[in-house]
Amino acid sequence: MADQMGDATVIAVTKPYTNNTCNPPSAGFEPSFPLSDLFRHPTAHWHIFGWIISGAIVILIWILAIRAIIKHLWNYTDPDIQRHKVRILSYPPVFAACTWLSYWKYHYQTTIMFFAAVFASFAVFNLFVLLQTYLQPYREENEGVKQPASSKLFGFFPINIKSKWGMHYRVITDVCVFQFPIWWVCLLKYKE
Repeated sequence: MADQMGDATVIAVTKPYTNNTCNPPSAGFEPSFPLSDLFRHPTAHWHIFGWIISGAIVILIWILAIRAIIKHLWNYTDPDIQRHKVRILSYPPVFAACTWLSYWKYHYQTTIMFFAAVFASFAVFNLFVLLQTYLQPYREENEGVKQPASSKLFGFFPINIKSKWGMHYRVITDVCVFQFPIWWVCLLKYKE
C-alpha cells in the first residue's frame, strides 16, 4: 500500500522524546526489564530502586501487622473492643500495599488510592467507635447527671451547655467525626 501511495505520504512513527529522568517509558514495572541495568546505569532507574525499597518496607509492615493481629485474635475475649482493634491494626498494611501499588502502576493511582481512602475512612470510623466503647461505662455510671460545659463559638461568643454527662462529647464525635469518612471519600472522588 505504501508503494501505491508514494514515498511522500509515508510517515515514520518514532518513539516520542523523553528525557528518562522523571518519567519511565511504561505505565509501571516491566517484568522483562534487565536487572543488570540497575548496576550499569543506576541514575537512570531510580524508580525501580524506589519500587524495590518500598516493596521491602511494605513486606515488613505486613509481617509486623499480622503478628499484632494474631496476638489480638489469640486473646480474643471481648468482641466489642477487640473487633475494632483488629480492624484498626489491619489499616497500615492495606494502606501501605495500596500506596506501593499506586507507585508501581502510577497510571491507575487515582483508582487505587480511592480504595485506600475508603479503607482509611473505615479505620477512622473503627477508632472512634472503639473510643466510645471505652467511654460507655463512664456514661452509664453518670447517667442523668447534669454537668455544665462552657466554650466559645468562633473564639468570641460564650456558650454554656447543660447536658447529660458526656453527651456534648458524644454529639461532637458523632456529628463531626463520623462525617469525616464520608467527606474524605467524596473529596477524593471529586478531586479528579
